[in-house]
Amino acid sequence: MLLKEIAVQLMEHLCSHNWHGYSQYSRWGDGEGTCDIAINGKVYKLEQGDRDCSSAIISAFEAAGISCGGATYTGNMRSCMTGTGNFKWHPMSDGYIAQRGDVYLNEANHTAMCTSAVPDMLAEFSVSETGGIDGVEGDQTGYESYIHSYYDYPWDGILECICTDTDGKSTAGNDTGTTYTVQAGDTLSGIAQRFNTTYQKIAQINGISNPNVIYPGQVLKV
Repeated sequence: MLLKEIAVQLMEHLCSHNWHGYSQYSRWGDGEGTCDIAINGKVYKLEQGDRDCSSAIISAFEAAGISCGGATYTGNMRSCMTGTGNFKWHPMSDGYIAQRGDVYLNEANHTAMCTSAVPDMLAEFSVSETGGIDGVEGDQTGYESYIHSYYDYPWDGILECICTDTDGKSTAGNDTGTTYTVQAGDTLSGIAQRFNTTYQKIAQINGISNPNVIYPGQVLKV
């Protein structure tokens, strides 16, 4: 599996688990332990507790094994992350379409991760339950950190994750035991991209005659 895909799944954990809310004061977690997330047969560790928009994305990439070059906040993400060779900068004006695992960036104020290109979905840490920059630990509202449809912040550009490193484990084929449950808005080609395979192969091993027709809740071998 691509490390990029692992980073996305870690970000999805951060944005969907209620242990992780928004804070700028304790933005790297609470230091009291880790969340253990199993992905493709390996356990990845994330600090328990809160994040803000940039620390969440940086944490996810670093935990997956993709260096962000010492990036610490939105203001240095572009320079630090492109400096590693793992990311490429696209100003919004160049027409690049963000893919799963790429990062939308407003260098002064905000950042979010693309979790799906079609439909375009974002994972982000937004605001605490107080409407400010800190609050009770954990997501108190379900919207301190969440995944939702695209919006224009406005963004200055996109950090394309061009890292092609993998975890060294195969995810293509039907002998690995790896499965994926289809979510609303998924496409077979999008699922294939996440698992570093092709939509034709997923269709073949699941007996899908029409690759344009899949259903939410359907469990696919990948």
